[in-house]
Amino acid sequence: MAIFISYSHADKKFVDRLAIELVRARAPIWLDRWELKVGDSLIQRIQTAIQGAGALLVILSKTSVESEWCKKELSAGLVRELEEKRVLVLPVIIEDCEVPLFLREKVFADFRSNYDEGLGQLLRSIAGLITDLRGRATGPDMNVDWAIDWSITAHELIVVLTMLQHSPTTPYTVLVQLELTGNQAMRRRFVRYAKHGLDWLYRQVIIEMLREFAEKNDIRLLLADPQPVRRTLRILDKNTGISVDIVVVGRIMGEDTGVDVLLDMTHQFEAILQSMRLNTRPPTPEERSTATRIAAELMIGRRGK
Repeated sequence: MAIFISYSHADKKFVDRLAIELVRARAPIWLDRWELKVGDSLIQRIQTAIQGAGALLVILSKTSVESEWCKKELSAGLVRELEEKRVLVLPVIIEDCEVPLFLREKVFADFRSNYDEGLGQLLRSIAGLITDLRGRATGPDMNVDWAIDWSITAHELIVVLTMLQHSPTTPYTVLVQLELTGNQAMRRRFVRYAKHGLDWLYRQVIIEMLREFAEKNDIRLLLADPQPVRRTLRILDKNTGISVDIVVVGRIMGEDTGVDVLLDMTHQFEAILQSMRLNTRPPTPEERSTATRIAAELMIGRRGK
């Protein structure tokens, strides 16, 4: 979900600097000057953006606290915060000013005396919105909490994906751990992406690869008793030379209901992929171009062997 920035255009210089810092941290942001096009309905686009935002950054300055637009954006954010019973409005103070009454009890990200300290406070507050190493995929009946661990050896890329499926309506949880070992070709590709700061994008590529493989090969785990169920799989891409060995282990924890659980891994991977995309901004055109160039160079290098 995007982070909406509410500000006065008199503070444009500060906001531009902050927005660039947030983008570098892979935060998905919504800034009016970046999003609105000629002919757009100003009210409708802003209203839609606030309703769908994961957080609302309110830039507090002498001019913004007097701005009618900023007051309306703040009111809309506070209404959502009350309705959803979670922290949504994050105040960012950049100069001494008359802080709106309903923000006075909140902790501020304070940029008044030290920009770097203020930025550090803010990044810690929005960490849950920008990380792609763990998260929660929510569904109508089940939630999936997930985390990814990475390691690189001299010849391999190792990925460990841990998933916990749970619901307040069931007396049990399902724990799945998947260990993926990619060969030298996959390791090389990841290292190239990481060199250009695109490791986060390659993680999404890997989850997408797992989702497509599970869909084509019907990867389902039948969990019928307390003992873990284990499956070993292999993915081979002749075009890229990438081979991946996968070990999947699943088990039921909690109360024994006497009912078997059929776990469809396609749904698990799809939920995680959507969660990752919501919590990170989409790649910029330049990043897409870099990723395409890396893929092309690796293919040319492979054909030249």
